[in-house]
Amino acid sequence: MLTPTCRSSSRPRTNCSVFTAALTFFFIDEVDAFPFHANPMFAHALRFAGKDGAVHVYLSATPDGRLKRRFLNGELKGYRLPLRYHGKPLPEPRFVWIGDWKKQLDKRRMPEKLARWAAERIARGRPGFIFVPEIAALESLVPLLKKTVSAAIEGVHAEDPQRHEKVEAFRNGEIPVLATTTILERGVTVPFSDVAVYGADAPIFDERALVQIGGRVGRDARDPGGDLVFFHHGITLEMMRALRHIRMMNREGAKWLRNRGGRNEERGDSDGDIDHA
Repeated sequence: MLTPTCRSSSRPRTNCSVFTAALTFFFIDEVDAFPFHANPMFAHALRFAGKDGAVHVYLSATPDGRLKRRFLNGELKGYRLPLRYHGKPLPEPRFVWIGDWKKQLDKRRMPEKLARWAAERIARGRPGFIFVPEIAALESLVPLLKKTVSAAIEGVHAEDPQRHEKVEAFRNGEIPVLATTTILERGVTVPFSDVAVYGADAPIFDERALVQIGGRVGRDARDPGGDLVFFHHGITLEMMRALRHIRMMNREGAKWLRNRGGRNEERGDSDGDIDHA
């Protein structure tokens, strides 16, 4: 419990409303994301709210470069957890070329491969996420999906006043495929779901974003696999980094299981499933 005080603190004080020296342990989940990431006010608040020698535990699947460097050079003690609770490997992405997706949207043309992917999800009864790089792309794509695949498909973004209702309807199976911006890249778990990234070569989809998006797949022990596909107009370095990141974790997970007598199959180290058709 944080208590406001201005007494007996060795730290600089600004006023008597500051919460100081109240806690011993801090657990900061998703440390690389909003609202903690790149916000010095939160780091400042943690420093004042903790007792001298307080322990800070940072949790993240995709730590930023600064935290990685501090871990690798020994400044931060840490542990790498390469496996999910069910012990199965992370699904690896498929790379599928779809041409100039921006021009297709401008011309109101539905990419055939994406339409087929969405239709297959519906036919198989598997919820499908489609991540898009921006609201404008979402607003162009959703009407095309409704017209060519299913009128039940919806889209959601941070400024959508019905976003919570749509996400809940998606979880309940009322919406079979949900197109979304990166607002849903973290913290959303829908069992038996598959994920597509439309325009995976867009700048907003860096390694961390793509890894987080891929993390929507295979979270349930009953369905640890699932389909993860990056639809693109050209393979980017960030896409390759995301693939290597996932493979590295899978190799470490397989090694961890072998060392403990578990069973798992280590993934190969080829360049992956890249479809240029």
